Amino acid sequence: MKLHFEPNLDYQHTAIESVCDLFRGQETCRTEFTVTRDVTEEQQAFAFAQSDLGIGNRLHLLDDEILANLDDIQIRNGLRPSASLASGDFTLEMETGTGKTYVYLRTVFELNRRYGFTKFVIVVPSVAIKEGVYKTLQITEEHFRSLYANAPFEYFLYDSSKLGQVRNFATSPQIQIMVVTVGAINKKDVNNLYKDTEKTGGEKPIDLIRATRPILIVDEPQSVDGGLEGQGKRALGEMNPLCTLRYSATHVDKHHMLYRLDAVDAYERKLVKQIEVASLEVEGGHNRCYVKLISTSNKRGQFSAKVELDMPQMFGVNRESIVAQLRQRAARSEQVYLATDPDREGEAIAWHLQQVLHLRRYARVAFDAITEKVVRGAIEAPRQLDNNLVHAQEARRGADRLVGYQVSPALSHQTGIARLSAGRVQSVALRLVVDRQREIEAFKETKHFGAEAIFDGGKWRAEWDTAPFLKEGEEYILDAALAEEAAKSRLFAVTAAATKPASKAPPPPFTTATLLQAASVTLGYPPARRGRRHGLASGVGRGRTRDDRAQHLSQESAPRRLCHRRCSRSGGKPGLRHHENEQESRPSHTPGRIHTGSLQRVHAGVRGPLLDEVGRRMAHHHRSLS
Repeated sequence: MKLHFEPNLDYQHTAIESVCDLFRGQETCRTEFTVTRDVTEEQQAFAFAQSDLGIGNRLHLLDDEILANLDDIQIRNGLRPSASLASGDFTLEMETGTGKTYVYLRTVFELNRRYGFTKFVIVVPSVAIKEGVYKTLQITEEHFRSLYANAPFEYFLYDSSKLGQVRNFATSPQIQIMVVTVGAINKKDVNNLYKDTEKTGGEKPIDLIRATRPILIVDEPQSVDGGLEGQGKRALGEMNPLCTLRYSATHVDKHHMLYRLDAVDAYERKLVKQIEVASLEVEGGHNRCYVKLISTSNKRGQFSAKVELDMPQMFGVNRESIVAQLRQRAARSEQVYLATDPDREGEAIAWHLQQVLHLRRYARVAFDAITEKVVRGAIEAPRQLDNNLVHAQEARRGADRLVGYQVSPALSHQTGIARLSAGRVQSVALRLVVDRQREIEAFKETKHFGAEAIFDGGKWRAEWDTAPFLKEGEEYILDAALAEEAAKSRLFAVTAAATKPASKAPPPPFTTATLLQAASVTLGYPPARRGRRHGLASGVGRGRTRDDRAQHLSQESAPRRLCHRRCSRSGGKPGLRHHENEQESRPSHTPGRIHTGSLQRVHAGVRGPLLDEVGRRMAHHHRSLS
């Protein structure tokens, strides 16, 4: 079976002409460059002996000339002209099933015939689409050869294990079409495209592609660009393209629209059989009056109706159906409380309600918490509407529409991030970051000097007071010689001295947790060993009964009394030092046991036998003194 391709479809011709006319005025020319050789084996050197001249695309049109061509194309196709040429990206929107792949493949041959361009790279989002494009090239090969006088061309699928094809892509004078997935080019640390290899004569494959300045054809760019991170878009830029042609039916970012064949156009041309609409919403249809009756009522001979109307507002028309109901309720009320948010947006909402409902008896209340106390306090202290807050909110809305709505699309276009908002808070934060970065970049490293005197072998130091020697506008001593002279000084005089009382409290006694932690950090004890009791550590703890506790305290009484006497003789306060975290023991509710609040805090290891040993040593010392 042999497929027949219709070469004279008008809408396809229009799309092809739209791209070709973009370069109107371009002469047939090419650029040449040297492909270096860096091989070790003789066979490889012989293989590359006649392939040292690289051939690439060349564009001599100025940006103003391309912009003029672009405006002509857009006006001809009924599109809004672009204000400036922001990038080399150009968009063609074609509905699925209208021959998009055929169009951009034929565009390749048409650009070669008119302007001599030979290097083209087709970037697709998936392996399935890559295989589909390659299959289309195979079945249309004979068709294109017949249309373009048997023009020689080569096409291949990029394969990281066959990088010699990239060298041939750069050096061949024929039309070269490389089909590659975005996953093969968007990771510098993984993809072989960015690594030196002998298969390309010692050069990085990406450098060869960059030198050719290829025309990139992106199939489904919304899937290629890489979303918020934009890895795919950065990879496209790494190829140094002469221009980028973006083909899709569902573009996210539309750069310099050249041609549009949307779903409605395709249906009207009978290119597709039907269109399924998931939902429909009318925006801006306010040229005619709109009145819709919602409901009616007759209470005690008084008729009322609820209608839906288009209400003109400051920044547009809103369709409202509840206004009449609110007005009726407000008219029957003695007082209306406007309790919107306490910020400027809430203040503006309250003001609009007062205007739309024609409120005369109203009070503005504001609260930041929904509790009975706060709400009652707000109602008891009502206030009038703050017109300054209302005006601030309206100014902010105006700034959004005059600036934000214009800046956000341009910012999204420049960064490649879809739906990026140039909000007020974000803009201020960005300005702060930019200003800080400029300060860092403008900072100049400056050496400054000082001097320090060391006394008594380093027991105390004195730093040179440089304030009297600073020049006007200086913060530091910049004169190295002056600092050296100050450092050579050997005569010093004390001009003033002051003595201040200082006190230092001893550390609190160990708790069980802090003692185990200190054992772990200081001694390096493992957990199993930390749990044991060694040496003078006693077993006072929560398992002791009241009798055991009494016996234990009686053992402590002798050294404790001796400690009290020693403290009283030395002028100190009798008794041991108490810390805030110690508590008095209280009777426990469990019979036969004591309350363990203080015992859990003060470790048992610092009591009992340890104090006995201290007492014996202090008693011996007391006898020697007497």
